[in-house]
Amino acid sequence: LTPPAASAVTNSLRQATSGIRRGQITEVTPGVPIRRYFGVRFLQDFPFGDVMKRIAAFILLVAFSLAGAIPVQAQRISPQENARRSSKEAKKQQKMLNKANKKQRKAMKKAAKAQRKATRKANRRRR
Repeated sequence: LTPPAASAVTNSLRQATSGIRRGQITEVTPGVPIRRYFGVRFLQDFPFGDVMKRIAAFILLVAFSLAGAIPVQAQRISPQENARRSSKEAKKQQKMLNKANKKQRKAMKKAAKAQRKATRKANRRRR
């Protein structure tokens, strides 16, 4: 091409592609396969539809059934563990009883003191 012809071709190309962004494909070359997916090639034809949903549901079902079976086995405790727990609970119960008894004694002592005070006050009025 001669220089004036080359500039005419360049100008016509600029006008034709003025509405197209840079890097955007405008036409398909015949014989060149179009890549629809990015990534690993063998995964492109992998069945991502109904089969994958069924596999995911099966995996979830297995996981939940295993998770539900674990606590049942954890409920079994040894006789030693049972004895330890029961002695711990008995000790806790005894501690609460002692605390309640102490409160009761204190209340009775306070009531007896108030009774003595009231008796003294009544005896003073008689004199």
